[in-house]
Amino acid sequence: MLALACAAVRRPSLEKDPGWEGVRNRVAAEALIKRQDFGHVPPTGSAPGRIGGVVWRSIQPAYYGKVIGPFGFNDSLTCSGTVSLRTATATVGWQNGSTTFVGFFNHREQGWRPVNFIGFRLEGYNEPDGATVELSYGTSQWTAGGAFVNTAGGVQARQVTELDASQLLRVAPGGKPHTWSLDYEPGDDGDATLRLTFDGVESVVRVSKTHRDQGASFDRFGLFNAQMPGNSMELYLADVVINGFREDLTADPKWDTRGTRQVIRDRLQYGANDFGFLAAERAIGGRLWRVERSEPQFKGYYADRVGPLTLNDPLVASGRLRVPRFSVDSGAHFGWFNSREQGWPPRNFVGVYLDSLSSDGRFATPMYGTKDARLVKKDDRTRSMPGAAHGPARPLFRPDGTAYRWRLQYDPAAGDGRGAVSFKLGDETFTLDLAAGDKAEGAEFDRFGLFNMQDNNGKDCEIYLDELEYNAGRD
Repeated sequence: MLALACAAVRRPSLEKDPGWEGVRNRVAAEALIKRQDFGHVPPTGSAPGRIGGVVWRSIQPAYYGKVIGPFGFNDSLTCSGTVSLRTATATVGWQNGSTTFVGFFNHREQGWRPVNFIGFRLEGYNEPDGATVELSYGTSQWTAGGAFVNTAGGVQARQVTELDASQLLRVAPGGKPHTWSLDYEPGDDGDATLRLTFDGVESVVRVSKTHRDQGASFDRFGLFNAQMPGNSMELYLADVVINGFREDLTADPKWDTRGTRQVIRDRLQYGANDFGFLAAERAIGGRLWRVERSEPQFKGYYADRVGPLTLNDPLVASGRLRVPRFSVDSGAHFGWFNSREQGWPPRNFVGVYLDSLSSDGRFATPMYGTKDARLVKKDDRTRSMPGAAHGPARPLFRPDGTAYRWRLQYDPAAGDGRGAVSFKLGDETFTLDLAAGDKAEGAEFDRFGLFNMQDNNGKDCEIYLDELEYNAGRD
């Protein structure tokens, strides 16, 4: 139970609709018809037996893979073959590209970025002349690493934004076969080596010991789609060799398949928020999309009317958090905010910020924003947030539906009188002091609830809040 003097507390039962206000939290999207059509392709004319076809991006998983292992980060793994790209549809925007992953993976879950994965992906993004190549891996703990491959090869460590467009390795459409081989070598107890040789050019990505120690389980080899909105790619693998064994593709090898021959009426499009009261879950939540600051049509919230409250009021909230899906590059907030705007950094906000780092995983952290919170560009790589701040990228949570108890508190007298926000998730607690002068700058809160992240063209997450208690006003 909450314990605050002079503060009204609400405890919605969620046995029925609490009647909160919803703004752009249910965004209808026109269904796109997508036809997944990939798997084994028998020999035709001079073409050998192949694996491949038309692969669509879709939140609905689709894969075609040989049952293997299972193997892990302590096993040496190799595979090779040829890849032929016929088409790679892409239009402007990260959500409109086309993607196919090739390599070792786990049939239970792939996602974005894939867990339990070693391999490469072909990425058609806003490029009519084919696809780029990314060499990457994912652990069992939803962390990942990798880099886009450049034409020079060598150790790949730089981000794609640091490479000139002419430096990126590109695979042209038209169906020309390209030779490739992938080798994973665990080595000793330190970093492991992931090596891709593409048309004779060798590129290397290091798998850090930290990530290697988190483990992985690979029980399939093959192709799978990127589980996000987007377009289609047509590609084929031939002359496939897995861990030294050449696959006979003249006849159907009967690999394991999921969703590879189906028509999808796909309404799960970018910006199509779908969150609010969920009777079946007895919770507040659903699917939230991370969107651009310049897309007001997708900025949504679902919240109770409260207050008005300010940074001079002590505030406490608690409840339970479950996150069954949280893509890298997605994000969300919950807590006290203002109905006029949220933005990035959120103005008039005290609450919790959820985001992800490929290298570390999914995190929840305390955050606040004054009435004038803003971004100030210092240089091309860093930005500060006057009037706003968030804590470290911890505590971490698992995007698998695990239920976490949480407690959020704002104390205006803490931090030597500057005010402080603390957040406890499970057994971990982090406290964030307000910067000098921020409490005096002020903030006004008239809602308590959930809103999507509003800073860039990102991905989706599913979040559920229940067993809620929160300050709604002054007695």
